[in-house]
This record gives sequence, C-alpha cells and structure tokens, in this order.
Amino acid sequence: MLSHHSLISRLFVICCVSVFMLSPLCKGNGQNTSNDQNLKKILDLNEVLGESPSQFASQSLREIFHRNDVAAHNLSTRPLSEESKNEVFQQSFLKYIKDIYNRKDYALALSQDATHIINFLELSNEMTLDTSTVYVGLRLFYNKFKAAELVDDQVIMGILEKLPLAIEHHFAEENVLQATTDLAFIKKHIENTLLTKLTDHLQDFQAAPDSFLSNLADELAQYCKQQVDTAHKQAFRIETRERLRQMTFRLFDTMLSKAIWDPKTNDGVWKSFISIANKLQLLGNHSIINHMDDLDDLLWTLTHRFCFYLDLTGAALPVSFYHLVEHDLDNKAVFFLEFKEQDDGIVSKKETIAEALLKAKARAIAYEKSGIIATQTVF
Repeated sequence: MLSHHSLISRLFVICCVSVFMLSPLCKGNGQNTSNDQNLKKILDLNEVLGESPSQFASQSLREIFHRNDVAAHNLSTRPLSEESKNEVFQQSFLKYIKDIYNRKDYALALSQDATHIINFLELSNEMTLDTSTVYVGLRLFYNKFKAAELVDDQVIMGILEKLPLAIEHHFAEENVLQATTDLAFIKKHIENTLLTKLTDHLQDFQAAPDSFLSNLADELAQYCKQQVDTAHKQAFRIETRERLRQMTFRLFDTMLSKAIWDPKTNDGVWKSFISIANKLQLLGNHSIINHMDDLDDLLWTLTHRFCFYLDLTGAALPVSFYHLVEHDLDNKAVFFLEFKEQDDGIVSKKETIAEALLKAKARAIAYEKSGIIATQTVF
C-alpha cells in the first residue's frame, strides 16, 4: 500500500488547480464559507483517497530477482563472471519489465515510491554490474518518469541518498581512461623493440634478413592491433560512462521539474527543499556531476519548481512557514543560494525565491485574516 503522504502529494496539485482556476477573487463575509470549503478541499484529502491503484508498487525488485529460479540457481551453484552476472540480472530484470514496468499505472506508482529504483541501485552495486547495464536500467526509469504528472519529494530524496554510492565506481577510472592511446608511448615502444631485436639478434638478421623482417613486422603489427583494440574498448567505456553521467543528470532534472511537497507537512517542505539542494551538490563529490553548469542547471530546476509550488499553495501554507523561510534567507542560512550565479547579470536563485515567497505570503495573509483565496492571472 502506498503512503497517504505520496497520494496526497499527487492529488494536491489537481485540487489546487481546480480551486485556484475556477474560484474568482472573493470578497466580503458572504463568500467566507465558500472559501473555507475550497481550502478544505486542498488540505483535507484523506476522505477522497481510496485503495491505491498500484498495489504492486510495494513489491520489492529484490524479491522479484530472488524468485527467479534461473537467477537463484546460477548464484547458488557457481561463481559468476562479469558477463554471467549481467546475463543473470537481465533475465530477472526482463521479468520485472514484463510483469510490472509495462503496467499502465506504473508511472504513478514510481512517482510515489522509490523502492524499485533503490533496489535496482543496490543490486547493481552488489553484483558489480557493468556500466551499460546500469545505464539501461536508469534509462528505463527515466522514460517512465516522463509519464508521471508529479514526483513526491521523498522519492527524490530516497534516490539521492542511495545513487551516489551505488554508481560512483563507474566514474572512478575517469582519469586513467582519458590518459590512454598515447602515440608517443607507442612510438617509443616500437623504437625499443627495433633496437633490441637488431642488437640481440643481429646474426639472425644477417643470416635470413627477409624472414627476420617478416617476423618482426608481424610482431609489431600484433602489438599495434592490441593497442588499437585497447583504445576502442576504452573509448567505448568512456562513451558509456558519459552516457550514464548524462542519463543521471536527465533523470534528476525530470524528477525535479515534477517535484511536489505535501502542504499538510508544511514544517518539512522547506527542510526538504534545502536537503535536496545539498544532496544534489554532493553528486559532484562522487564525480557523477563533473561540470558546474550541470549542477547549476539542476539547482535552477529545483528553484523554479519550488517557486511554482509556492504559486500553487499560496493560502494553503501558514504564515509561520513564510516567516521561517524569510528568516533563513535573511540570515544566509541556505548556502547554495549565496553562491555567485554562473551567468552574469541574471536574477539570482535567492531573488527568484524571495519574489515568489512575497506573492505567496500575501495570499496566505489574505486567507488567514479575511478568508480570501486570491488567484493568479492565468492569461
């Protein structure tokens, strides 16, 4: 069964949009009762929650894997090579795709519960699956998130807590891989080989020069082929690593662009926002994000989504919430908001949040004092 927190988050925006779009700016005591009823629709959704449409979301991907007879047999009877482990995992993962992933309501379940993604990350780490397999798994989750209307903030938090440690080893060889295919080294090796052969086997060369040169050419050709093969493999590994890096970026960017927080737990909304921002920055410590522009893009997505959330919730959040956020902004308690922006001359993230906060706070005060729900202009 999915949590009420998650379901409330999904239904919250639907109710907000309905109330805010359809209710005009109300004035006078005669409208207060109607306004109270409208706001109650936003804040009290438990009565409209029925059974979860996605019961299967509580199933563990790990359990699906261990129920696979082929996988269990292979793991228990013999040690597995890297290729074998990938093959065994893919057999179980295919069963998950057929039985669960293809369900029409799975995007909703995934947006409310990170269990399957966390299971996938843990299993990929425990089985030391190759980069390509991890990339394919994350890409499947990424494409499924595209179908979700909203993503619960706790889903994002859960993935951010597990993903860095689970995939950081795929980026550990970054400096080594980029230092390969050194032509100067190959040239030096060929020179040393020629010098050694002609010095130590001069008599062989004098006795049968054609045969000697043919064998030497074969040896050097084989060496060059090995170097080319190695370079191709390393180039593929570099490409796959970068694809995984960009897939991770796109996954988080998509989730952040659909993030929603539960207004009934307003004390945790601001803390969640700050925590997500901090964990995004930690992706750089694990070499998953390696460019400040990418990190900045994710932080901007989070910032704009939070401002959108403030625009939607307005009166649904207590005035005390706004006082808390204003206090932290005034005291420079949110470190990433104090960083210099990557681009000169633009309105900063801190200023963007402050402006959205001011508008939303005005609506909260209007409702708290007069029972007025002020709407935004749609067009």
